[in-house]
Amino acid sequence: MKQRLQLLIIVFFSFVAMPLMAHAAETPPAVQAFLDALKRQYNKGGGDIKPAFGNIVPDGSGGATITNIESTFVQKEFKGGVKISKVVLAGATKNDNGTWSFKNISLEKAEFAANLPDIGPVIVKIPSATSSNVHLLPEKSADGVDYSALLGTIVYETSNVPVVNFTIAGQSFDAKNLVTTWQGDPSNGLGVWNTKMDSLVIPVDAIPNPKFQKDMKETFGYDQFNLSFDGNFAVKGANQKLDVAYALRLTGKNIGSFDFAFAAQDIPNQILAVLKEVQEGGKPDMGKMMPLLIGIKISHFKFGFVDDSITDKALDFAAKKQGTTRDALTANGAAMLQIGLGQIRAPEFTKSVIAAYNAFVKNPKNITLEAKPESPVAMATLMGMMGAPATALKVLGVSVVSNQ
Repeated sequence: MKQRLQLLIIVFFSFVAMPLMAHAAETPPAVQAFLDALKRQYNKGGGDIKPAFGNIVPDGSGGATITNIESTFVQKEFKGGVKISKVVLAGATKNDNGTWSFKNISLEKAEFAANLPDIGPVIVKIPSATSSNVHLLPEKSADGVDYSALLGTIVYETSNVPVVNFTIAGQSFDAKNLVTTWQGDPSNGLGVWNTKMDSLVIPVDAIPNPKFQKDMKETFGYDQFNLSFDGNFAVKGANQKLDVAYALRLTGKNIGSFDFAFAAQDIPNQILAVLKEVQEGGKPDMGKMMPLLIGIKISHFKFGFVDDSITDKALDFAAKKQGTTRDALTANGAAMLQIGLGQIRAPEFTKSVIAAYNAFVKNPKNITLEAKPESPVAMATLMGMMGAPATALKVLGVSVVSNQ
């Protein structure tokens, strides 16, 4: 996901940015601004593109139709190409801060092809994609902050891709009904995103590892993986600081659901400039990073798993591989937990973890690790507790529970 579906669409649109630079005189200002925003987004990752296009036809209302786009590109580790039959930008309006918005943007017949390291040829096809209420973000918001390293250069209030077809290792499969929604402030991009995908059915044979394929088919009974996800991402800002919250559920049919959540407050806006340097190919400068990181406060962390039949299969498989029984395997796991957690000298916490583990492996339903402090905890405070892990666990409100 970069994190969100609209970035997938930006990747496709970004390859139309360069060819129109030479035709700026006949390109409507709103369309040119859109292409410039895509260029900024694409250039953050480096690379080189060599594009061509068929035609651009202004619609007389600030938008345009761009046809027969073809581009080759070179990234740091791979090269490839994109073909797009048509992009339509409609309903252009200029905002008070000088940026532009579009009522609708649509794409038809896009194809992306590349030869990726360790994977081989990959082809991605999007028959159609639509977005509504599209807002171009300023290079710097009214507060003087460039949020593009975190939010990109464009936000879409709604974005829908009915089908994405992938061909990998000679196997073809579809992702269906990718939908992103956003609500927030179009002058800076801060707000709340939700991204959903109804299904992604991946044949086991699409994973180029014969041993993995054999194990999945013969031991686990999987000829394919049927996946879906639902994620939310929220960013709000005040007083030159950001608060972020993220939650994702990834579900595999007859496998289970993985839940991840994270929330942090008081993230200095200056960290965005450092992040942008890294995205543009620079190395992380810890001298700049550490003073910014120590004030960030953690308010929530969660990692959970809800079983849908895979745990029993995995335990039986692991026991067979090790030449032992399932009971012996799980008992050994409990013993290793006891030894490992014994070092933190938190007997009540250790007892609760082992109890949760034993309950889960005996009757797999769900298990969750969660940190939920009574009030947000600064990174500086946690760093001061490095020699007292039991205290840190208590301050963070860490718990492990199962089958609840």
